[in-house]
Amino acid sequence: MIIAIAAALAVAQAITVRMSSDKLFEQFQADFNKEYETTYMKEYRRKVFAQNMDFIEKHNAEAAEGKHSYTVGVNEFADMTGEEFKKFYLNSRFNRTDARNTVWLDAPKADSVDWRSKGAVTPVKNQGQCGSCWSFSTTGSVEGANQIANGQLVSLSEQQLCDCSRSFGNQGCNGGLMDNAFK
Repeated sequence: MIIAIAAALAVAQAITVRMSSDKLFEQFQADFNKEYETTYMKEYRRKVFAQNMDFIEKHNAEAAEGKHSYTVGVNEFADMTGEEFKKFYLNSRFNRTDARNTVWLDAPKADSVDWRSKGAVTPVKNQGQCGSCWSFSTTGSVEGANQIANGQLVSLSEQQLCDCSRSFGNQGCNGGLMDNAFK
């Protein structure tokens, strides 16, 4: 009898977790306007989302114990596997061929600096499906450096870099390098 009750409780718990996961997935779809072409694809994305939620919960629990210095959360990529994300967003056929012109700056005296609280970071921007991470990292670094040097935070245009730095070796939404964009 006790085994039957324990089994029933386990099933009820699994159903509650599934319902909770389903509601989170529905909220995710609504928040990020996600629509899937087939029922099969929707179920596949639901499973990937559930796996990513498990990762998020585990990571954040470890962060609460001091094992990580940051937490993670749900964003528009939460229905993608790590491999899919790498394929679509981290694929670069550019190789660095120019010699580096490295400048070393004095390290901050504190263990860490939150540049957001110092006003040196613009709001989050989204490159969407465009392979232009190189332009976002370029503008972000120049925006921050300008604010630190001059006290003014000016949001710069990634689109302008995509459109106007081809002669320096960048390929717009098909990739590029920060080094070329700085030129």
